Amino acid sequence: MSVDRGTLLGLFISGSAIMLLGIGLNVAILIELKTVKLQSRLTPWLLRSQVVFDGLACSLTILILWVQKIPTNDEVSGAIVCYLWDSQSSFWTAIALSTCNLMCITFDHLLATVHCVTYRIYQTRYIVACCIATFIYTLLVALPISLVVYYTNGTCQTEVRPEYVVAFYTAKIHQSLWAVVYYLLPLTFLITVHFRVACHIKANFRLRHTFTAPVAELSSATGQESNCGSVNDIGDAQSRSVIKSLTVGTFCLITSMILAHSYDSFYYVFGPSLGYAYIVGSAEQLISLLITAINCAVNPVILALSLPSMRKKIFHHMRMIKQHLGQFCHSCPSVRMKPNIH
Repeated sequence: MSVDRGTLLGLFISGSAIMLLGIGLNVAILIELKTVKLQSRLTPWLLRSQVVFDGLACSLTILILWVQKIPTNDEVSGAIVCYLWDSQSSFWTAIALSTCNLMCITFDHLLATVHCVTYRIYQTRYIVACCIATFIYTLLVALPISLVVYYTNGTCQTEVRPEYVVAFYTAKIHQSLWAVVYYLLPLTFLITVHFRVACHIKANFRLRHTFTAPVAELSSATGQESNCGSVNDIGDAQSRSVIKSLTVGTFCLITSMILAHSYDSFYYVFGPSLGYAYIVGSAEQLISLLITAINCAVNPVILALSLPSMRKKIFHHMRMIKQHLGQFCHSCPSVRMKPNIH
């Protein structure tokens, strides 16, 4: 696949605009999260971490698109730039952090819904466990990326060739690791956990109609955002709304991850065997990188709409903006008609 310079420039400009929008959305969600009241300590931590990781990935995407080569004066600085920047390891580190944090968010939903009692008691342990899991996951996914490139004779070789033994065999091992850990594991985890949570909530919803007296422990499971708070006064409509929010949020997260991660993953894992070399920094590879990064611009929207209170605030702000725009549009014709009266 070959891309001409004009098309590539247009893609870079449009991609940078999307990334700037993603940065703005992540910053807005980070600010808005301060006003969301949650009884859990783990949930706000994970949500804030998610928007920080996604915003970092969007920022690095813009830099990679426009700053592909950093000039160096000596061998040491050249090697550092090659292994840390030309390899794009910084970008994929941010993507790995974002992906693992998404899995931690779904795990948090599982704990808050299915294991409500232990969730209250062991929140500090869960925070530590999520931090350790994110660190290990990022090392497995992102650390080998720096070894896929090779610095020799003042040049950073980003195309994997058999003569570069370390880079060649590292790429072979990393391709299999990438397919399992980066692609299959998150998708399987997201689907399994959200299916378990949805089934648990639906089962409790049916059970509430079986007995005349509501059970506090079961009712608390439907209050996803309250994090095991008492929601005995929540009616059927709100219970259905919670189930719908979880279902739609799950579908959007899974769909977004499939669409964003599939192209680059298949290109990296199967491209070389099909005759399409995966060359870091090439036009084709940058396009696949941009497709992956779009997920980081979409994630804050999905997460915000998955929280009922934040969703209400977003809709309220949208109504206010629509109202102000309507008032502005109505005032404009009256201003233009004044000279015609005289």
